Amino acid sequence: MNPYTIIRRLLQCSLFLSFFGTSAQSDTTRIRTAIEESASLLTQNDPAKAMQRLEAIRSSLPPTTDKSLRSAYHWQMGEILYKQKAYTAFDRQADTVLLLNAAGSGDQRWRAKGLYQKAFANIHLGNLDQSVAFVKEGIAIYQSLKDAYGEAKGYQAIGNISFQGRQVKEAIQQYQRAIAVFHANKYPVDAAMTSCSISRAYIADMHIDSAFAWNDRAMAVAASYPDNLELNFFVWQNDGDYKARMGRFDAADISFQKARQFASRMSSGYSLGGLLQVMSFSAFNSGNMKKAVDYAEESKRIFEEMGDYPMLKKTFQLLYTIHEGKGDYKSAFDALNEYVDISDSLFTQNSMQQINDLNVKYETAQKESKIAQQQLDLERKNARMTRLVFGLGLAILLIGLLLLLYFQRKKTFQQSLITLKKEQDISLLKALMTGEEKERNRLARELHDGLGSVLAAAQMQVSHLKIIDDEQQKNARQQATELINQASAESRRIAHNLLPETLLRFGLDEALKEYSRSISDSRLIKLDYESVGMNKPLEQSVELSIYRIIQELVNNIVKHAGATEALVQLHRHQDMLSITVEDNGQGFAPDKDTEKGIGLHNIRSRISYLNGSLDIRSTQQKGTSVYIEIKLQKNDSTT
Repeated sequence: MNPYTIIRRLLQCSLFLSFFGTSAQSDTTRIRTAIEESASLLTQNDPAKAMQRLEAIRSSLPPTTDKSLRSAYHWQMGEILYKQKAYTAFDRQADTVLLLNAAGSGDQRWRAKGLYQKAFANIHLGNLDQSVAFVKEGIAIYQSLKDAYGEAKGYQAIGNISFQGRQVKEAIQQYQRAIAVFHANKYPVDAAMTSCSISRAYIADMHIDSAFAWNDRAMAVAASYPDNLELNFFVWQNDGDYKARMGRFDAADISFQKARQFASRMSSGYSLGGLLQVMSFSAFNSGNMKKAVDYAEESKRIFEEMGDYPMLKKTFQLLYTIHEGKGDYKSAFDALNEYVDISDSLFTQNSMQQINDLNVKYETAQKESKIAQQQLDLERKNARMTRLVFGLGLAILLIGLLLLLYFQRKKTFQQSLITLKKEQDISLLKALMTGEEKERNRLARELHDGLGSVLAAAQMQVSHLKIIDDEQQKNARQQATELINQASAESRRIAHNLLPETLLRFGLDEALKEYSRSISDSRLIKLDYESVGMNKPLEQSVELSIYRIIQELVNNIVKHAGATEALVQLHRHQDMLSITVEDNGQGFAPDKDTEKGIGLHNIRSRISYLNGSLDIRSTQQKGTSVYIEIKLQKNDSTT
């Protein structure tokens, strides 16, 4: 070959490799930039756009991406979901961060951040004890990393948890620990913010002098940081609130106006809306009803624009209190109606009574003169109307009870039919699957005992043939030997697929590890396998069904996805098993292709048998993610 041609081809290969190296680096940079932009949007209180920015790069995170980068992605996704108050989904993102950074391996700093997220998720899910345990584990990691800031944030979090659990003294103690660490490591702003929290804790414990003292400490720091809007806002709002509680309303108004200046400069209207609620209540207590209504109405407009219904509900509750206090029962009635509508719950007996009372007061005030003139006529009609209404009411009540009984029985009967059919379907499916596995076992034994022994004997016969000088016959013998070897290997492979011996002997986790290795060794696709909490064995029939599901999904990836890499994850937490199968293939449209193949039909049947749920997310040319959740406790009762 011409030497110039060789040099040219080497240069082409070098440029080719350089291009792909640069492309991979470019993808990583693009992902990091998107995560940073999403974080910036979240600080501007725009979680919807922050979520859109992350969703745009989701398909660019294949299973082989750097775990640190994946941790950053899922952690940021969790922060957005927390802001959107989607606490269950937030909890799942924290689980993913912890899965990527297991104890003793991975990036322990990311693990600590994931533990703090897990703690805040449990706070809002009502598990305060578990949330404290997660924070303490995170504190231990930060201590081992000598990260004083992370350690102090943990003490601050325990203080918040204790305050929410009404353990005020414990909250104050934890806040003080956080402040001590912040001061020792020169974090004055964080120390001041925690001082605000201690101040609020003392107010809850009815120690207003201590509340003032801690807030004044924070105010002294805030004066040195005029651009820190959040800190300056909190210290002046607290100052105004405490002065209003002491009846110093003029001094409170001055502090409120300073707090309002800082709130108006914030990107989110949340702080201003909350401040206006406090100012409205202060004006109400001072007797200035006009200001109280004006502040509350302004707060209402802000939260209506933001779509923040919990805060809007508080505003309507405040408006109801103010209007009722000033005797404007019509406005109070309207405010209470809005409050009940936003609450989106059944009227309680108490709220119904309040609405009825306000309605009566309003109608009485408007129709007092007419009622006086019509009183005699009403008295004469009352006796007849009472008898008529009583009779009609009794008849309607009886008919209603009969209809209710009829529909209840009909509903119960229909439900029993549905339950019976479901049980029959499950029994039939179980019988079919049991028969299928028995047939697989029979075929595997026949392949191993029958065809396997025949191929072994043939191999021995060929290998013992005497040496023949004829070159053509030697080649024929060699080709025959190779074909027999290939047939033997194929026989063993088919037998193993039909009856996975590793699954029967060592369980599902080991079987999937061996299966992923065999797929990767075949070089059809690079298959990674990860598992958490799979040390406890499951029912053998359940393990076999899960193995078949994953086997079918991987076969589909190999045959149809055009992927180079795939990932299988199993995560067991108590009685919940989560399965994730992802690939970087060409994807498909789930709405169009889900019902076409026998493979997906078999997968759905097996998942239905296991009382599980299936979620397929796919983007064309960007890969497919399959999520399966199985409640193991239900399977114990059905196997």
